[in-house]
Amino acid sequence: MDWRQVGRAIRGNMLVALAAFLFCVVVGGAAAYLPAKKYQAGTILLAEPLGGFGGAGGAVVAIQYLLPQLALEATDNAVLNKVYQQVPAKYAHIAVTMTGTADPSTGTIVINGNSTNPSAAAKWVNADAKILTSLNKHNGIYTLDEPSLAIVPVTPSNPRKPLLFGALAFGIIAAIFAAVIADAVRRRMSQVEETRAAVGLPVLAEVPRMGRNALRPTQVFDANAEPLLLESFQELRSNLLLALPSDRPASIAVTSGDPGEGKSSVTADLAWALASERRPVTAVDCDLRKPTLHLLFGSAIGPGVGARRTLELDQLVCATRNPHLNFIPAGIPDRHPVDIVSAYVPALLSEIRDEGRHAIVDCPPLNGVAETLLLVSIVDVVVLVVDARRFDPAHVQQSQARLQEAGATVIGVVLNRVRLGAKRRRAHYDYGVPPIPMDPPDLGPSKSVHSGSDGANGKALRPTGPPSSLRPSG
Repeated sequence: MDWRQVGRAIRGNMLVALAAFLFCVVVGGAAAYLPAKKYQAGTILLAEPLGGFGGAGGAVVAIQYLLPQLALEATDNAVLNKVYQQVPAKYAHIAVTMTGTADPSTGTIVINGNSTNPSAAAKWVNADAKILTSLNKHNGIYTLDEPSLAIVPVTPSNPRKPLLFGALAFGIIAAIFAAVIADAVRRRMSQVEETRAAVGLPVLAEVPRMGRNALRPTQVFDANAEPLLLESFQELRSNLLLALPSDRPASIAVTSGDPGEGKSSVTADLAWALASERRPVTAVDCDLRKPTLHLLFGSAIGPGVGARRTLELDQLVCATRNPHLNFIPAGIPDRHPVDIVSAYVPALLSEIRDEGRHAIVDCPPLNGVAETLLLVSIVDVVVLVVDARRFDPAHVQQSQARLQEAGATVIGVVLNRVRLGAKRRRAHYDYGVPPIPMDPPDLGPSKSVHSGSDGANGKALRPTGPPSSLRPSG
């Protein structure tokens, strides 16, 4: 996220940012002004070595050993009781916190007193220092002197200005973070409106998230399927048919900006939804690098688009359980995918349309793949799939710009894996959908639709079902 996005987030969530800023300022002001002012008075005691204890060197060693003990003695209860008796009566009952620290390297002891009364702090420190020096004045090892008395402090030890400035700085940081977080939450809740505003494209459907693994079309369109998931593809089909240039067969490409956004599962379910209206549909897997449609339809990987050079259309087509839907798998490419797409896919799509069938093309993602822009330039319309979990309007804009530069007609966006709240799920009107007949279509004597062919001797390949846990990359 760059600074322009941060600025937009702050402008769009000004109330949230202001609330976070005011909260920090109020808390900082309370920390600065509500506690009583405290004052700290201090004095320094200096230990001077004497020569009678093994010479000056021995006295220094003794001082370094004894000074920490003297610092503890300065705060000992017995000494503080004597201090209580020596300070003036009006300061005796005022709470004073005494501390003592020793620095053996310099031979000094620092005694501090903290209190809400500055005079009481100074009186207690001076009395404590006087008692400590009197107890250790003549011991034959060192002398303990107080070079200067503690003076009455005039400024509090808990200044207010640093707290206030700290609260202001932290409030600004908290306001920025609150605005960014609120913007992320708001975007997740209103992605449809933001998509329309950001890229000027309609949202054709919001596909809810249903577990970690992709569902096969037979599971999505089953009579006992999740109603919200089923309705999302019915909505996608309706919006797509309204956006098509005419009622003639069309070629429709489905792509995404990045891998893993679910464009292959959207392709398979969209093809099935169109075929559910008894419209002849052929799904074509042009993602030659990471093919997935054969897994979703429960068939073998080939032959397919990769074998177009040696096989005719009817040898490439595989049947599905939907009588009005067949598909062409990716196959095994024998050259670079760009060469295959440029040489064979335009004629392949033309043949499919000539047979009166819609062609739904599963394209590779835009980023990092060379053949995607070529594919979107030869189809009639393009559908852009966006993973709602990592929705970024700027990224969608970049994908749209690349598609338009290639001459593609982008008719809308599909928000995939949308998180739907319980309230929205309860509000859905739940009703059953009659199952689709699964009998094989009657293609006549001149056409044959099979589960696959090896391309060499025309033998049919037995379809191999997908593994129990489908994890398609697209």
